[in-house]
Amino acid sequence: MVVPASAWLGDRIGLRRLYVISMLAFSVFSALCGMAGGLNSMIFYRILQAVPGGVIPVTCMTILYKMVPREKIGLAMGLYGLGIVFAPGVGPTLGGYLVEYVDWRLIFYINVPIGIIGAILAIAILAQLPTCRGQIVRHAGVPVYRGLAVLTAAGI
Repeated sequence: MVVPASAWLGDRIGLRRLYVISMLAFSVFSALCGMAGGLNSMIFYRILQAVPGGVIPVTCMTILYKMVPREKIGLAMGLYGLGIVFAPGVGPTLGGYLVEYVDWRLIFYINVPIGIIGAILAIAILAQLPTCRGQIVRHAGVPVYRGLAVLTAAGI
């Protein structure tokens, strides 16, 4: 459900703005996960954290595809893929160390400075990309918001 919503939001508010908002929201919800007082609040904050967490990779790939010249897109996607392959190897190892020897809350708090630095760098470096503000985005003649409503209903 987040992927189609990401494309729609990216067209409406701009990819850079969506990326920055998602990074900051992910950081805030990560901090809330670290401050969770019980299982119920942890589950609630993790659900909230999952929304911007789902938007970030989709938005990142779209920005990458729009910014990189077509003749260098293979190299750019390869470098992006390197991070995707590297993170699952390092993340659990670092997380396990932090949980075992420091504090379990640190696995959430570690995201906060990274997210804030990422948002600041995105504001400083990323160019504004064109939006479809005020237009009804259509795919195969059907307004996208109708398709999103159907996907949302199907997910519920």
